[in-house]
Amino acid sequence: MRNDLPKRARTRAGFLVPILLLLAAGCLLTPPAPRGSSAPAGATRPAVAVTSRVIRSPRPLTIHVISVDLSRPGVEIVCAPASDPDGNGPARTSLVSPTALFTNAALVAAVNANAFAVVSPRASASAQPYVGEAGATFCGLVCADGRLLNGPAPGFESFWVDERGAPHIGHPTAADRVRNGVAGFARLLRAGEPVSRGSDNVLHPRTAVGYSADRRTLWLVVVDGRDPGVSEGMSLHELAVLMRDLGAWEALNLDGGGSSVMLYAPADSVSPTVRVVNRPSTRILGQPVMRPIPNLLGVRVHARPAP
Repeated sequence: MRNDLPKRARTRAGFLVPILLLLAAGCLLTPPAPRGSSAPAGATRPAVAVTSRVIRSPRPLTIHVISVDLSRPGVEIVCAPASDPDGNGPARTSLVSPTALFTNAALVAAVNANAFAVVSPRASASAQPYVGEAGATFCGLVCADGRLLNGPAPGFESFWVDERGAPHIGHPTAADRVRNGVAGFARLLRAGEPVSRGSDNVLHPRTAVGYSADRRTLWLVVVDGRDPGVSEGMSLHELAVLMRDLGAWEALNLDGGGSSVMLYAPADSVSPTVRVVNRPSTRILGQPVMRPIPNLLGVRVHARPAP
């Protein structure tokens, strides 16, 4: 951490050292490469790796990381949206179980993506707007396999992959040839440096996406929160520092809170079972449940053609 940051920011970011040591020890993640780069040339690593680690100081935290080798043949980053329930009506999408979105898109790993606004819950008398099949609108860019479902919007920065599969963060135009894209809130990292200067101290469940300077490695991260004594969440600055120390050069904060979710189904399983990796903060009768959401940012691994 740079010494010119305020003492409070240095102290808050300092707890990320044990996080990174734990992540480096995980059997499914290679140790962090030099900042802003991917793993060394020739290093053996899986196309998609998932790990979770718990720390207790300075507060309880559970961190989940998907690491994706974008240089591997057959690896594709995709947006998996729910369908439009009313055609030309006010809704542009609907709220669907994350596992249904995951299965329908044939993904191997995914996290939640866009923020959204509920148009109308399925049961109008319900006090809970986040119910399955409720109509909704996306906040910001949503592009799935070249189909633009919602355009970029002010206040929502975008993550996208182009037709060659290269990742980008910013404000795309038609010239960027977006193949798959989603929107988040504030950018976390620009050229390897946190955009926030450490003044925020609001803790929430968080979801983020980032990639290395050579665009060969992508990270999808979920930090659990709102669970006292188990995992209490991160500030945006802490999230930015975590993404930087994982190796990200550019990173974006996606929708979080009760929507934060990570799913995984190993590609090499004969009958893969979708696993909820994190502990969602939405509770029903005291038990964690996944909130229905309108889309996922996920990883698809295509089988190699037979020789």
